[in-house]
Amino acid sequence: MTNQLIYKLNNIDAEEGVDIFKIAPILMHFGELIRSANEVLGYEEKINIKVKPFKQGSWITEFIIESSMVKTLFSILNKQETLNMIALLAFLGLTPKGIFSGVVGIVRFTKGKVTQFRKNDDKKTVTYENEKGETLTVSLSEHRLLHSPLIQHHYYHAVMSPLETFPSTTSVSLQSAIEDSKEQVFSDQDIPYFKEYLNTECLDDGEENITQLNSVYLKPKRGS
Repeated sequence: MTNQLIYKLNNIDAEEGVDIFKIAPILMHFGELIRSANEVLGYEEKINIKVKPFKQGSWITEFIIESSMVKTLFSILNKQETLNMIALLAFLGLTPKGIFSGVVGIVRFTKGKVTQFRKNDDKKTVTYENEKGETLTVSLSEHRLLHSPLIQHHYYHAVMSPLETFPSTTSVSLQSAIEDSKEQVFSDQDIPYFKEYLNTECLDDGEENITQLNSVYLKPKRGS
């Protein structure tokens, strides 16, 4: 199964473009965000992520300049069920859909203070509380992703770093090619929330979600 995500840096000067050495790490973090989410959720299929140009011709030109914004088309190849990929993107909050708040929704609801929660008796949902005493109930999958150190790390650097790295950028937006998918937009308003989230020492499931790669355990340092 192939799914496509369009990643945009809005209001980039088409004449100036962007420094490839600055944009490349951001794209790497986005790819790692998807792969890490796949591992945390326990999906067995392997995900390959490719960057594709919009038109034939110079790859660099198409990568940098497109209607005064940077557009990068991510092809996410999933060899199992279509539903797995739809769910993964929804749980991350990259494609706002239906009843799911996703990682994005929880971070915004709590303003990045994600340690105030309780696991419900059904063992399938978790309820978060914000500063106003309001509550938000999410799925266990969304909760697990939120409390993964790898998701914390890659999420910030994939969608918040561009706003800090490229001063002219007004927002970062993502939209899936999935039918009826809505656009997810990140702006300067989100930076303090995601910075708070990045610097939070997540407990509970976060300790269980350390990724193992070739017998080496990885747990990124908060704020790095």
